Amino acid sequence: MIQGVLNSVNHIFVKLDLCILNCGNMGLNLEGGTMKGDVILDCKGLSCPMPILKLAMAIKKLEAGKVIEMYGTDPGSKDDVPAWCERTGNTLIDTVEVEDGFTFFIRRGE
Repeated sequence: MIQGVLNSVNHIFVKLDLCILNCGNMGLNLEGGTMKGDVILDCKGLSCPMPILKLAMAIKKLEAGKVIEMYGTDPGSKDDVPAWCERTGNTLIDTVEVEDGFTFFIRRGE
C-alpha cells in the first residue's frame, strides 16, 4: 500500500515538474500548484454534440498556443475531445478526472 501511495505522489511530482518546465510554451499558468488555462469553457451538463461544438467555437477565438480549460460531465467527452483534437490539429495537454466529470486542457494549434 505504501508503494502505491509513493507511486501516486511520484506521478504528481513528475506531472508538476513537466508543467513547470513547459508552462511558458503551453500557455498554462501554474497557480497554487495547479494548471490553469488561458480561457475557461464550462460544458457541464451538456451532452454530445454540444461540448465539442462549444469547444470548436471557443478555440477559434484564441491565438495559436493559448490553452482552453474545459469542464465537462458527458462521459462521451473523454473519447470525443482527444479525437477532435487529433482531427483538428489542436493538442490535448491533459485530461483530469474530477468528482463531477472531467477537466480538459487543450492548446490551440497553428
